[in-house]
Amino acid sequence: MRYFKKTLLLLLVGLLSFVVIYFEECSYGIGQLNGQLRILREAKPLEEVLQNPQFPDSLKNRLHYIDTVKQFAIEELGLKESESYTTLYDQKGEDILWNVTASNKYQLKPYEWSFPFAGSFSYKGFFEKEKAIALRNSLEAEGYESRIRPVRAWSTLGFFDDPILSNMLQRSPGALAELIIHEMMHATLYVKDGVAFNENLATFVGEQGALRFLASHYSETSKEFISYKNSLADYKIYAKYVLAQAEELDLLYQSISNKKVSEKDVLKADFMKGFVMSLDSLPVSEESYYKRIFRKKMPDNNYFIGYRRYREKQSGFATQLQEHGNGDIKQYIDWLKETYESL
Repeated sequence: MRYFKKTLLLLLVGLLSFVVIYFEECSYGIGQLNGQLRILREAKPLEEVLQNPQFPDSLKNRLHYIDTVKQFAIEELGLKESESYTTLYDQKGEDILWNVTASNKYQLKPYEWSFPFAGSFSYKGFFEKEKAIALRNSLEAEGYESRIRPVRAWSTLGFFDDPILSNMLQRSPGALAELIIHEMMHATLYVKDGVAFNENLATFVGEQGALRFLASHYSETSKEFISYKNSLADYKIYAKYVLAQAEELDLLYQSISNKKVSEKDVLKADFMKGFVMSLDSLPVSEESYYKRIFRKKMPDNNYFIGYRRYREKQSGFATQLQEHGNGDIKQYIDWLKETYESL
């Protein structure tokens, strides 16, 4: 009888824990849904925006440009057709969504959140910055390293018709084309429990698609194409270096696993300072650009993890593009859609 009662008690505790966690996530999901619905509700149809005489002509041209990118992505890349990017949400120059990430202080291992049906994610978004700050503070109190990053754009994976966010219109032609194609790739294919795969793939398709779009829409000798190609080349050099440094940081953490926390902190800080100082030697056209990133805040584990999340698998996708697409990005995307199950 005592064993039975103990077993029953454990089952009840387990069930209670599940219910608490489930409803906490439901509460979070409802909050996110409300934030998303508010943006959708307040977004204006493009027809209305384009007819507004107060809306600048230069920005109207950007709206037409986005539609051209979208049609190219559907027809030439094989991305999913939808009613996304047919409305505009005015951010009034403000950030509207923030992601929280976290990791072990002495290991490049991301903290993950699990959600019913959607799977696991290594970031958690909030439409209210105060809630993002509260989560970051809570994670840091538990001993994790955590940071908040504003989100410039996101995809609802086809569940809603994503609006154009007004801050997008400030991007260069190449960066804007890449962003639209990146998010459309998410809506075309998003694999459950595969954050790194999904983000790396969307990054790869976004960049490859933008190069092809710019060459088609302008020309390979246009300033738009050349400017984007050069900035992309610089970024790839930087990203490759960050990923190599992430490997070095992994080795450092392994070598100091038995040291005191105070010693670990000193060695970790020295590594981060050395990383920033070494950026001056990178063979990029804008030598000081990447070093300026850290004028206000030094890099941390989440910074390096972020590069793994978005760029670690790029060479693998480049190989697949040749093997399964013969260099044709549309053929490759068709193969991906046949190979992987999307949410």
